[in-house]
This record gives sequence, C-alpha cells and structure tokens, in this order.
Amino acid sequence: MRPKIIVEGRTDAEFLKRMLEASGEDAEVIAAGGRSSALSYARSLLAHGARPIALVLDSETTQESAERDQQRVVSDLLRITAPPTAFKVFFATPELETVFFFDTSALVDLIGSAPSGEVLVEARYSPKHALETWLATGDKPADRSWLINHLTPDASRKLAKHRLIKDLLTFIRSTKDGQQQELAVE
Repeated sequence: MRPKIIVEGRTDAEFLKRMLEASGEDAEVIAAGGRSSALSYARSLLAHGARPIALVLDSETTQESAERDQQRVVSDLLRITAPPTAFKVFFATPELETVFFFDTSALVDLIGSAPSGEVLVEARYSPKHALETWLATGDKPADRSWLINHLTPDASRKLAKHRLIKDLLTFIRSTKDGQQQELAVE
C-alpha cells in the first residue's frame, strides 16, 4: 500500500513532495490544514485501516524534553486507533522550514543572496520567519512556494540529507521492503 504522509500545511506538502521526487520515492502527501487537523486526519485514516501513515508536525520548540513529551502524547493518541507498526510520528524542530537552513549553499544561487548572520541565528528558533526574511533579501520572489517549485535537483538532494528528511525516507523505504517494525516512539 502506498504510504501516506500527513502534514500541517500546503507549503509543507509541496516541499515534502519535492523531497520525495528528488529521492525517487513515492508517497501520498496530504496537507491537513493545521496541527490539530493533521492529528485528527491521521487518526481517522488509521481508524479506517489506512497503513502506513507518517505524521509530520512542527514541534514549535527547540527543547528536546518538550519535543519528547509531544512525541509521547501524539503517539499515544494514534495508538488508540492503530498498532504502533501502522504509523510513525516525525517532528520538525522547531518547524519544517529548518530544512532550508541545513545547507544554505544549496539555495544561495536560487534566492540570489546568502543568509545574513542574524537570519541564521533566527533560523534556530523561528525558521519560517527567517526564511521569509532571507527570501526578501534576494532578487527573486519572496515566496516559499516559489522557492519550493524552483528547487533544483542538486539543491533538493542536498536538503534531503537533513535528519528529518532522511528519517522520513527511511520510513517510506521500510514500508516497501516489508521491514516495518515498531515505528512509533514508546
């Protein structure tokens, strides 16, 4: 069965689709329209037997203990409707846009400028806003959707080396290989 990836928003879905394309992987990516909607949608799919499901959420924190707590709560909520082998929860720390700052050299030519030191510091805590600030300094449209749609294959491959993307790709591959084990964090 084709894996489903549930994300919070439209640009999150666009970005992950681009990462999947660059990696040669296939999954259905669904924008749920917010954090609570994403969790609710994942629970509904699991309750109706859809498998496997990856739920990708922004942790909205940089504190590991707070993220672990969120991981436990969300996994427990999903475990009510399905066994832990049916899903995996991924958190972007603190937001999915952090992936854009993993290798900024991948985007300098596309954006038209390098990120300032201030933007790089802000990216640790508020990567979505930092990305918007960086995009505004370039000579291209200051829009995340534009950036995502214009990612080169080389830039996509570089960004796909981010831990979150690597873990998500590993999950997708494991579902195809029949190697899926206890995926949810206990």
